[in-house]
Amino acid sequence: MRANSFKYLVKEGATNVWLNRLMSLASIGVLTTCLLLIGFSWLITANINNMIDYIGDQNEVVFFIKDDATEEQISQNLASLKQDERLFDVIYINKEQALEEFKVTMGEDAVILEGLEGEDNPCAASFRFKVSDISQTSVIVAELQENPIKEKINAPTDVADTMTNIKDMINVFSVVLVAVLCVVSLVIIANTIRATVFSRRREINIMKYVGATNNFIRVPFFVEGVLIGAIAAVLAFLLTWGGYTLLFGYVSDHASTWLGQLLGSLILFDEVMWPLFGSFLGAGVVVGTIGCTFSVRNHLKV
Repeated sequence: MRANSFKYLVKEGATNVWLNRLMSLASIGVLTTCLLLIGFSWLITANINNMIDYIGDQNEVVFFIKDDATEEQISQNLASLKQDERLFDVIYINKEQALEEFKVTMGEDAVILEGLEGEDNPCAASFRFKVSDISQTSVIVAELQENPIKEKINAPTDVADTMTNIKDMINVFSVVLVAVLCVVSLVIIANTIRATVFSRRREINIMKYVGATNNFIRVPFFVEGVLIGAIAAVLAFLLTWGGYTLLFGYVSDHASTWLGQLLGSLILFDEVMWPLFGSFLGAGVVVGTIGCTFSVRNHLKV
């Protein structure tokens, strides 16, 4: 196909979007709505996962050490825990520090603990750490149970298991929802564009009778699909940006102190702006193009 012919066909496709503006608006509206639903579904799922991870990070595992453990054993175990990539914020609390912390928690009643320093100190030394992936908490605790210097382990395994199950359920629901919305989008867009093509079937038949090739006929419809998909993607992106920003601002302004800390784990739109726009643009163009290409195919058989 010559350059002049291709330029003419691209211009013809862009013109057809305007000439058939009612059907084009219908296609753009449907595709924009579907992209909006998919975009917000992904943002909500990502934010819920982040909040669950944030809550999980607040749960600390405490490994209490036997009183007869040697300094060498403590040093070796501390180094091993710090090298474990599954753990972070690993610290060692000796018996004196543990007693001081206990006094702070006792408040005014801490006077009853006076004189318990040294060998009379009832508090145990401990390692304290957090788990990067809360789903691994039970596995890590099981590994540490066999440690010879372990007195006992306090770990929020029930909380970790519950959060892991909730996170898995949300992820499965999100995948199913996005898949359903994608299928619905393809079906509705294909039917909408098929109606557009059907209304212009005579035009296609005439072009075939005068000797136009299939590719010559397809290109304007291909351009229409690309333009419809691109316009829908831009609209969906702008609406998602505006809606997410307003919702984020409203929740932040009306959040309690605890909820305000939790909101710190939410995703800022600037962090996902360009990947989200690229996904919208790619999905819009692909769906629009596929819809046009398959809709026009049946009318090329004359």
